[in-house]
Amino acid sequence: MSDQKSNLCEIFALWKNTSKNGDTYLSGTMGNSKILVLKNTRKEADNQPDYRVFVAPKDNNSGND
Repeated sequence: MSDQKSNLCEIFALWKNTSKNGDTYLSGTMGNSKILVLKNTRKEADNQPDYRVFVAPKDNNSGND
């Protein structure tokens, strides 16, 4: 982004990952929650979403942030 003032407010950041099956997904954290953005593999019509966002409790014992 440029140095200009923006009305946008960042709430979290996402990282691109690859699953064991070779699929790309995005993940990040927000507070005590894990955020996952997965491609909608069940899309059957243009009016259905391309991606789906999931929120899960953050596993504090895994060592992964």
